[in-house]
Amino acid sequence: MRITKSAQIVAAVTLATAGLVSVTGPAWAGAAYEEFQSGKSLGAQTSGYVPVKCPSTLPYIVGVAGETTISSEADAQHTSLTKFEIDDANRSVKVYFSNTQSFADAAHHPIDVSLTVTLTCSTEKPAQPPVPMVKQRVDVNPLGTMGTFILCPPSHPKLRNAIETHEPGLVNVGLSDTPGSPGASASWRNDDALYYRRGVLHAYCTT
Repeated sequence: MRITKSAQIVAAVTLATAGLVSVTGPAWAGAAYEEFQSGKSLGAQTSGYVPVKCPSTLPYIVGVAGETTISSEADAQHTSLTKFEIDDANRSVKVYFSNTQSFADAAHHPIDVSLTVTLTCSTEKPAQPPVPMVKQRVDVNPLGTMGTFILCPPSHPKLRNAIETHEPGLVNVGLSDTPGSPGASASWRNDDALYYRRGVLHAYCTT
């Protein structure tokens, strides 16, 4: 989606808060940017990657996120995001991931691991390379509790910061986001007796 000029300031401030770009000076005043997504699913004992590239009209990466969705502890156990690979020109990215479920386990309860990569591209070159974000969506059972842990990938092994967000009806009951640690965790309680509710953990990982 292309962001309108009125939305550019809000979006740029959001990126700056996350540490992805700087909005000081006039550079972002006339900047245009757009998000591009690509995704892939993997079966048991399979590894792969999702590639995304900025177009020539918006050649610079200002944000990159790898997103998975967790509906059970088994999903979390077998989902592994291993590497963010951004090219030297800062125009394309490959995000590597794997499904660690064994074939024997998959014969009884197969799990597909999916990854969606969102690339934010701009007409303006950022002052610093983007800080990759690992994003995990967690669906919590009615009247249930659930937590998740994001391990920063080996290519960017240190947590810079993390935030959590959640839908109405869900209560955050824990967030661990110590800078420099290998990852972040969050947990939620669903007070809704009828519907699943979703919490989201965002972890920004650096080298």
